[in-house]
Amino acid sequence: MWNEIYGHEKNKEFLAGFLNEGKRTSSLLFFGLAGVGKKTIAHTFAQAFLCEADGAIACGHCPSCQSFVANAHPDFLLVEPKAAGKPILIEQIKEISQQAALSPRLAKRKICLLDGADYMTTTAANSLLKVLEEPPAYWLFVLIATNPERLLPTIRSRVIELRFAPLTEAMISKILADKKVPPAEAELAARLADGSAGEALHMVGQDILALREQALTLFSSLPTAGVLQLINRFPWPEKSEAREGLKLLELMIYILRDALLLKAGVYEPLYNSDLQEKIEKDFKTWHSKAIKNIIKLVQESFLAITANTSGKVVWEALLIKINLILKEDY
Repeated sequence: MWNEIYGHEKNKEFLAGFLNEGKRTSSLLFFGLAGVGKKTIAHTFAQAFLCEADGAIACGHCPSCQSFVANAHPDFLLVEPKAAGKPILIEQIKEISQQAALSPRLAKRKICLLDGADYMTTTAANSLLKVLEEPPAYWLFVLIATNPERLLPTIRSRVIELRFAPLTEAMISKILADKKVPPAEAELAARLADGSAGEALHMVGQDILALREQALTLFSSLPTAGVLQLINRFPWPEKSEAREGLKLLELMIYILRDALLLKAGVYEPLYNSDLQEKIEKDFKTWHSKAIKNIIKLVQESFLAITANTSGKVVWEALLIKINLILKEDY
């Protein structure tokens, strides 16, 4: 079961030892980049923790394992934000407190996964601290976070911390291959995912190759097309998921970054190494200073849209500004 999870060998070894040797602590903290497998490993660990076999690997056959796989285990509690971008509320922590007072019903012990622990409200965090200070002997709490610095120092002092490092491109490529993603798309997504398999899978769902082709077509059109032509030809994707537009901006930054490196005579590492010749050709007449200024503009536009400024307004302003930069005499 552990072998089916890519990466994080030291953490898997620690958790297997924790289960094998009967080590007990009331709380663990899994932290690291989003999408690297923290929650997957937490679920695998939770099933083994509750398994009647009492080993490092869940047997998969006992009543406890069967209930866990069916998402109906009475001694397993998963607490997470009720919606993306929302915090964990005091009411959810109160539920943990109520559950903590109850004895196990099926397994020998109970476990709670708190996903998004770094986004608790202040009152929720203080309420959780009280539970962690006096935990029942049969309870284990696993906190999952991307930004552990957001947690109260008093909470961190009561947990054993396990850092989950970014995955390698090779690992992400294997994960995508297991999902039957075409090799060219998998290779690109793995390079652009910055170590996050979750991000790579999301990019595949967005058709990353088509988005990159759109970005490349935009750049090749910029030197000759007028602003109105650009706006009409490359509209902001408002009718689709908003994240698609943000991913387009990210891809633009990656392409511009590669163009800047190539102009400086640096040929690796490139995000778009498979398009080296095309990028060199398309950006041959672009001045390096112009590329740097455009990168800054695209980054600012990305931040503005994530701050809930109208994507359409920001996008059209960006095209106008890029057009003006390319007309400047460097």
